[in-house]
Amino acid sequence: MFLLRQIRNIIFTKRCKLCGSFNDSTDDVCSKCAAEKLKIAGEFCFYCGKEKCNRKHRKGFVDGFTAPYRYESGMQKCIRRLKFGNKVYIADFLADEMVKSVKEKYCNINFDFITYVPFSERQKKARKNNISKIFAEKLSQRLNLKVENAIVKIYDNETQHNTRKSQRRGNVLGVYDINSQVNVSEKVILLVDDIKTSGATLDECAKMLKIHGAESVYCTTAVFK
Repeated sequence: MFLLRQIRNIIFTKRCKLCGSFNDSTDDVCSKCAAEKLKIAGEFCFYCGKEKCNRKHRKGFVDGFTAPYRYESGMQKCIRRLKFGNKVYIADFLADEMVKSVKEKYCNINFDFITYVPFSERQKKARKNNISKIFAEKLSQRLNLKVENAIVKIYDNETQHNTRKSQRRGNVLGVYDINSQVNVSEKVILLVDDIKTSGATLDECAKMLKIHGAESVYCTTAVFK
């Protein structure tokens, strides 16, 4: 039976959408990744990730946050394959999961448009795809909302994953501005990124949107770290 399963995997090459390994399950996710319970269930704190948080965190500019997965094990492989392996087809699977999360968490919110965390000009030249923009476009199709490039990155900074957690808020300070061609005043906006770590990038983008008059900014990412 095992040999037949291996032969079938070689012939049909069905792979887990998360870790990329051969998948003998009928689901998109292999049994190993499913057992790791990477999907997020219920409420959790935007700032520390705890499901039950009693701490008084610094008040930020984000009005809400949701994500379908935690950034662990198979999901780490998934994001690396998507961002650095150019496996853009993975974005369809993750976008579907993000939509489920958005519809559940923000079911009573009427968004005016979707926007995303942008690349700088240097990043655009260095990397083929802005995954945040890809997610925003796919959510736009699924949620029937327009995408606006409302935020611009005006300065290059050290990438957040190379920066200490205590320095991340300062690392993004003043890095973003608002596209003068997009009206954000009194708008309810869905802000999209690929991964949320400290939340500093999302909070800085939300701050700029609100400085320019946005009514509220709700965020979604594919994964929460």
